[in-house]
Amino acid sequence: MNAYQLYLALHVGAATLWVGAACMQALLGLRVVRADDPARMLAFARDARWTGLHVFLPVNLLVPASGILLVYSGSWSLTTLWLDLGLAGFVISFVAGAAALKPGWDKAAELSEQNAALLHQLVRRLVFVTHVDLAVLTGVMYVMIVKPTIREPLSLGVGTAVVAVVLLLSRRVLASKPLLSADMQTAPPAPSA
Repeated sequence: MNAYQLYLALHVGAATLWVGAACMQALLGLRVVRADDPARMLAFARDARWTGLHVFLPVNLLVPASGILLVYSGSWSLTTLWLDLGLAGFVISFVAGAAALKPGWDKAAELSEQNAALLHQLVRRLVFVTHVDLAVLTGVMYVMIVKPTIREPLSLGVGTAVVAVVLLLSRRVLASKPLLSADMQTAPPAPSA
């Protein structure tokens, strides 16, 4: 294994963990928001805070570091369109994490179940930001795989459409009402024989 292969393995492995964790957090966040259960929201907020520090922070450091090492040890240039788009997506995701998600999950995790309305509002907003971040990461993943150039408008259009669809679906799903009202969250009685 040469240095380039090592950097590539680190880059792809960390990026996979990053996107996978973001996807799982977005999906679980959606379930938590739709359940509308303050105890579950509080537990999720505490888990999201832990995940931010122990999963997202390390991969946010490893992905760009290994990517830069790949550029300098390979035949890439930092003026390549897909690298520029990938770096822009990284910056957007990093800023969203540092400016909105980390302080937001910290605040949500410190609330109590008695602050149910505030907790619900905050968790719903943070889950939406998580979905936006996932859309950005999906776009980054797309440009890293397809490696579009300025001469390929169709490739760029498809990537933009993928991000737009993820954003629209996230907004639509999060805007909907909870699946069950608070008094209907218990399991229905078993049918009698």
